[in-house]
Amino acid sequence: MKKIKTALLASTALIAASSAALSQVTITGYIEAAYITGGSSGPNIGPGNITPNGGTGTAVTSGNDIARTIGREAQLRFTSTHKLGAFPGYSAAGMVELRRLGAVAGAAVSGYEESELRFQADDGSFLAFVGHDTVRGNEISRNVYPTVGNRASDIIGGVTGIIDPLDSTSGESFLGFELPKLAGGRLSVAYAPNIAGGGSTGQSQNNSDGLMLRTFDQTAGQSRASIGYRNNTLKVGPGTVDIGVGYMGGTVSSTTFQKPQSQSVGLGYRQGIIAVGAQKFSNKNPNNTVATYTKEDQTTYSVTAGLTKELSIGYARTKQTIAVAGVKDPDEIKQNLFQVAYNLGPASLGLDYAKIDNANYSGGTELTPVKAKFRVNF
Repeated sequence: MKKIKTALLASTALIAASSAALSQVTITGYIEAAYITGGSSGPNIGPGNITPNGGTGTAVTSGNDIARTIGREAQLRFTSTHKLGAFPGYSAAGMVELRRLGAVAGAAVSGYEESELRFQADDGSFLAFVGHDTVRGNEISRNVYPTVGNRASDIIGGVTGIIDPLDSTSGESFLGFELPKLAGGRLSVAYAPNIAGGGSTGQSQNNSDGLMLRTFDQTAGQSRASIGYRNNTLKVGPGTVDIGVGYMGGTVSSTTFQKPQSQSVGLGYRQGIIAVGAQKFSNKNPNNTVATYTKEDQTTYSVTAGLTKELSIGYARTKQTIAVAGVKDPDEIKQNLFQVAYNLGPASLGLDYAKIDNANYSGGTELTPVKAKFRVNF
C-alpha cells in the first residue's frame, strides 16, 4: 500500500510540474483606505429632480453636507496563462478579480468584479476576449487627460453629477477583440448583447434571468457596441502625444425604437516633468421616449507636474451641461480639482480637493469635498 501511495504522489507531482511548465499564474492586488470630508452650501433639491449618468442613474439629493467617512477597498486579481501547443505562438488566459468594498448600509460588499477569458498572440498583435467589467472598447479612451490621482468623476461619486462616457463594458458582460499594435496604438472593439444580462451559464432561457430572447423577431433589452483607439507613444518634438478616440452605439427594443450614443476624444502632451491634456465627450441617452433624450456634454482640461521623483501635483477643470428633450438646463456643473500625490514605491499617498458649482445641475449648490487616500500594492 505504501508503494501505491508513493506512486500516486509521484504521478500527481509530475502532472502538477507539467502543468506549471505550460502555464503561469500571477497574483496582483492592492488595499486602500480614504478619509473623506468636506462641506456644501446652497439649496437642497429633492430626490427625483435630477438623476446622474445621463438620466439613467438613481435620483440623488444634492446640497446635503458631505458626511465624514472612511472608505476602503481591497482587491486580488488572479491571471493564469497557458501556451497552446496546437496553436504555436498563441496562448489562452483566464483572469478573475476578487474585490471587497467598504460597508454599505452596515453590510460589506464583496464578490467577483472583473473577469475575462482571452485568446491571444504571444507577440501581442492580437487578442480576443469574453469578459465582464474590464476596460475594453471605447472605455480605453476615457481618461486621456493626465491626473496624479482620481479622475474627475471619481471623487465622491454621483452626488456631484460629474459623469463618464457611456460604454459597453462597465459592469457589463461582453465579447470582442483588440489589435494592440495597430498604427502604433491600441484598437479595441467590444459588444454587449444585453446590458441587463450577465447571468451564469446555468440560467434558464427566460427574460426573468436577464437573458435576451427573440419575441416576434425583436430582442428584449438594450445592446451596445463600442470601439476605441489609444496611442500614447507618438513622438512630437521633444515630447510624447497621447491620442484617444471612442464611440459607443446601442439599440433599445421597446415601444419606441431608441439609440443611446456616446462619443469621446482626448489629447495629451508630455514633456519632461510637465503633462497637459484635454478631453471632451458627449452622451445621448434615451429616457422613455425619443422626445425625452437626455444629452450631456463634458469638457475637461488638466495639467500635472512631477516636482520630484516622489512628489507630483495636478489641476483639472471640468465643465458639464445637460439638455432634456432639446431644452438645455441653465445650470452648468463646473468643477475645479486640485491634487497632490506622493509615491512611496509599493505604497502611495494622495490628496484631492474639489470645488463643484451647481452640483447635479442644482443652481447655487456648491460642494467642497476633500479626499485623502493611502494605498498599498502587492
